[in-house]
Amino acid sequence: INPQIDISYNLFSLYDTILQNHWNYFQKNLSNTRNSQEDLMKIFTTYGQYLCNGSPIDPQIGRVIMASLEVLNEKWHLYDKTFFKNSLLKSFMTTLLRLIISSDGILFYDQIITILFNMSEKNKPALHECLAAVFSDKTKIVQLCEVTDLPTFANIMEILIQDSNVVHQ
Repeated sequence: INPQIDISYNLFSLYDTILQNHWNYFQKNLSNTRNSQEDLMKIFTTYGQYLCNGSPIDPQIGRVIMASLEVLNEKWHLYDKTFFKNSLLKSFMTTLLRLIISSDGILFYDQIITILFNMSEKNKPALHECLAAVFSDKTKIVQLCEVTDLPTFANIMEILIQDSNVVHQ
């Protein structure tokens, strides 16, 4: 057992617990003080950096981060929050798109698809921009941006991913 992974897992689990159970601390203070907003941004930046730079990604930590994002969205409407839409949405979409086409992507495929779909519902132009930075099939990108249901979104994403894997081989 790698002690660094244990520490990282505990850290990300702690972040998740803080965000889920003490979200009001960040909400109440977002307009009053810069420190709580900076703390919140640091946590989400740490999530994103791990997903970008954690290759190979420890499956437990990856699942904690992605589950945290989804639970926070379900519970607190994270993807609707102005700070998230303005500062984090596009970078998370890009990170998740790059992750899903990486060798680690298969470990989190369903979670990534669900998160991307839910994020895309908040900003279709951002989705289009992020997809265009990763994939070359303009027709499929436009189709994906017009989709309103998860199964169709997942099917088109699968085609894009398969096509990109063929191109990168």
